[in-house]
Amino acid sequence: MKPGLALPRAAGPLLLVAAFAAGCALDALPGGQRINLFAPPLLAMLAWNLGVYALLLGAALRRRRLTAPQQRLAAWLHAAAALLACGAVLSMYARGSFFEFRAGWDSTFFDAPALHRFMQGLFGPAALLGGITLPTLDEFAALRFSAGAGGERAARWIHLYAITLAALVIVPRTLLALAAARAGAVPAAQVGARSMQVLPYSYQGAEALRAGLQAALERHAGGPVELRLAPSLAQGDEARAGAAEVLLLPLTATPEAETHGALLAALPAPPALVLLDESAFRRRFGGPDGARRLEERRALWQTWLAARQLPALFVDLSAP
Repeated sequence: MKPGLALPRAAGPLLLVAAFAAGCALDALPGGQRINLFAPPLLAMLAWNLGVYALLLGAALRRRRLTAPQQRLAAWLHAAAALLACGAVLSMYARGSFFEFRAGWDSTFFDAPALHRFMQGLFGPAALLGGITLPTLDEFAALRFSAGAGGERAARWIHLYAITLAALVIVPRTLLALAAARAGAVPAAQVGARSMQVLPYSYQGAEALRAGLQAALERHAGGPVELRLAPSLAQGDEARAGAAEVLLLPLTATPEAETHGALLAALPAPPALVLLDESAFRRRFGGPDGARRLEERRALWQTWLAARQLPALFVDLSAP
């Protein structure tokens, strides 16, 4: 998930409605009234969700943490996935109530023993949960359409798919949605907080100094701030700059038309504030000479930004 990516507030409920409607409209039992047990879109839905869980596990092992807006977006997406599966299950039962479906199988590459083992692995847990008996190997082989069999009534297979979807998609995705919504909830102290999009430029380690940045912006704004920190933009990538209310720069850099000027020209709108972090400069230049250098660098930036009618804020983010 891209940093800074967020879903417009009004789009969340619409996404849920669209997901449920798409699930209801999904042709979960394709092939007319004779369905191949291993062909329906439900199998693809299961594979897709298992892939998502693998990605989430990988992100957790790498200790990747989402920002609050990203958590809120994740909550909507998890809830949409759960409702898509709910709609598909509802569609299956609705169609099965008015039409008789015959379930069987056919395969070009796999024989009955191989697919029987796959079936047991896929539906075994659901069979235990639902008290449903799975066919023996001989019974399963007799369901092959190409052998002249007409299959069997698909009721138990619809139940097995429904239980499997509930166990592997609906319940886990609902729990993930609740967890993400809780992690992305705006603290009570920040309800009504002013949202600020911060774009670091040629600046590394902004995430580690988030507390100092939050404190500096709240002092400047005179109230709570919802900080939205974009990934740092490297020199040479100015054309990729997005909208930013606050431009974060290191004071160790000197203002240059070729870089900083190009960045300002590439921004959709001028930033409301240019925040210059003094922390690295103070570490590099200490003592009386460092104080003199600090004042000179501040004056250089103030003059450069004033010529462009941009306000400057000088802060040591390492000392919030």
